[in-house]
Amino acid sequence: MICDKYDIKRGRINSTSFDVKLILCNINLIKQLEIMKPYLPIFMILILLMSCKQKASESGEAIDSLSFKKLETVEERKEFLQEIFDADQAVRKESNNTDLNPSDNAAQMAMFHKMDSIDDLNLHKIRWYLDNYEYPSKDSYGDTLSRTPALVVHHSNNDGIRREFYPQFKKAYEDGSLEASFFALYLGRLYEIENGSYYRMKTSTYMIEDQIDSLIVELDL
Repeated sequence: MICDKYDIKRGRINSTSFDVKLILCNINLIKQLEIMKPYLPIFMILILLMSCKQKASESGEAIDSLSFKKLETVEERKEFLQEIFDADQAVRKESNNTDLNPSDNAAQMAMFHKMDSIDDLNLHKIRWYLDNYEYPSKDSYGDTLSRTPALVVHHSNNDGIRREFYPQFKKAYEDGSLEASFFALYLGRLYEIENGSYYRMKTSTYMIEDQIDSLIVELDL
């Protein structure tokens, strides 16, 4: 039964038929809503994902247009890297400490979008930094800042960029600026993304360096 507003406005039906027709239309609407009820969360998630995708695209264009002042001294470079590291950790701490209702899809998507936006900005900063300066050495920058570039790439949701940074990360690993465990984590994540599964060594006992060598061969790097 379809409600014909045109007929109602022109007075082509009397009050009795109108009441019956309106009741039938309401019943039909309720039935349709009941049928759709199980799928409403899915529709909401799809709408939110489309919205986030549009926002991410706009945010990405804005980020790509950003430029940064030249970092003249080691102290300025340390401060730059520290800000990146702090932003990376702060949003993850906020996410962990925020008690989100599992059924509150909007709140969850808002948090994911916030984290992605910060990760995208950090990635842009790290790419600019490594384009202009050498990888931060552990001796000069310390453990935290020397692993910050790899940490940012590891957290990025841009799966296609990981191979881009391999030459710099490999050199940093060979120079001792990037610890073996973190370089192995980076390679393992790359393998997982490209192959859809975790990389497993064929032996139960092995050195971390052996795992790195095996991953490099498997990934054809």
